[in-house]
Amino acid sequence: LIFLEVCRPVFFDVAPRRWLAPNPEWWNAEDNHHLSAFEAVLCKTRDARRLFAPLVGERAVLTGFLSEDRHLPGQRVRREFLHTPGGSIVKGTKAVLEAWHRYGIKHRLTVVSTLRPPAPRTSYVAWATRLPEVPYRRHQNGHAFHLCPSEYEGWGHHLHEGLSVGACVVTTDAPPMNDVDGVALRITPAEHGTQRLATTARVSPEGVRDAVERCVSLSDAELARIGEEARAAFHDQRDGFSAALETLL
Repeated sequence: LIFLEVCRPVFFDVAPRRWLAPNPEWWNAEDNHHLSAFEAVLCKTRDARRLFAPLVGERAVLTGFLSEDRHLPGQRVRREFLHTPGGSIVKGTKAVLEAWHRYGIKHRLTVVSTLRPPAPRTSYVAWATRLPEVPYRRHQNGHAFHLCPSEYEGWGHHLHEGLSVGACVVTTDAPPMNDVDGVALRITPAEHGTQRLATTARVSPEGVRDAVERCVSLSDAELARIGEEARAAFHDQRDGFSAALETLL
């Protein structure tokens, strides 16, 4: 039995073998005494292994994880920006929007979020609260630049889906985001905090602005190389996860 993110002791007797795949930012220290019940703690990131190894020793196994391959061959790619926080408030959305508002960035940004769009708005920012599967996937494939300046990621599906479509992925230069192979650009954090076991990192609007300027300065040839490296890294990480599970089994 595999417990994802959190443990539920009520299910301990369901299966003789138990694995835990926790997210450090959501792990409750009050559950530490339950860690002895798990044969292995599957760490999706290097940072998770760093945090759980002192608690469980060699049972903390770096496995990685996997995300869906969102690639659509033949999709026309626009030199525009995509930010997909969904319903989360820790994906750096505030800094992204403030960068566009404060510095008058004149490059198209599409935000896909179930949260209410803030005011004021700029004509260069399009906000989609909900998108059906097909148009959402087209958005992912159609944007050259994916802005993912998260404060922390238990795994980071939006980063890895960006890699899968060959995007120029921009994230925060802090663990575990800066451990993701294939990411093109990283933003230096402006401040740090904590959430449960995790150390969070917040970027500034200035950092986002500078990253946008670096993105738009890339040539078509550089973007093509970045896309190839991103997709290769995505597939390497998926293969690594499969191999790690086979070893455990």
